[in-house]
Amino acid sequence: MSDTLTADVIGRRVEVNGEHATVRFAGVVPPVADIRKVDLSKNLLSSWDEVIHIADQLRHLEVLNVSENKLKFPSGSVLTGTLSVLKVLVLNQTGITWAEVLRCVAGCPG
Repeated sequence: MSDTLTADVIGRRVEVNGEHATVRFAGVVPPVADIRKVDLSKNLLSSWDEVIHIADQLRHLEVLNVSENKLKFPSGSVLTGTLSVLKVLVLNQTGITWAEVLRCVAGCPG
């Protein structure tokens, strides 16, 4: 797990635990132990690997919204423990097929 943000996150709109913000820096990620809800909708996320990279840093993540990002879902990719406490995953208008959704949730808790 990396503890830095790459420059490509600057300017992205995010919502963390109900608070709206725009990423304005790249560098060391502050402690995020208690973040439970993240809204990354309407950003420029393009691959499922980016979503997993973000989620890997949020061990208590319960709600993740990545709607309206045109995500590419790599074949064979499954959430093996990455989102172990996830309760809600919002994928509206992402371009992900139902088959990919089923593969994705196969690694999520029941």
